[in-house]
Amino acid sequence: MKIGESLPFGFEDTSYQAAGGAEGVTRLVNSFYDIMEILPEAEHIRRLLPDDLSLSREKLIVFLSGWLGGPSQYSE
Repeated sequence: MKIGESLPFGFEDTSYQAAGGAEGVTRLVNSFYDIMEILPEAEHIRRLLPDDLSLSREKLIVFLSGWLGGPSQYSE
C-alpha cells in the first residue's frame, strides 16, 4: 500500500471491535430501541414501526455489524 491510498471499506477496520463486537452492537441496538419506546420525542417515529420490534432489532444488528467492519450478514 502506498502513502495516500485508502483501504477498501471494512478492510482492517477496528470499528466493529471498538463497538464491542456482536455483544456491543446488540447492546447498542437494544438501547436505541428501548429509548425510542420511552422518549416522547421519538413517538412519531416509533409509530412508523411494527408493534413487535424483534425483526427491526435483528435487522439493525446485522446491518450495523457489517457497516462497522464485522460480519457481513445483512446483504445475504
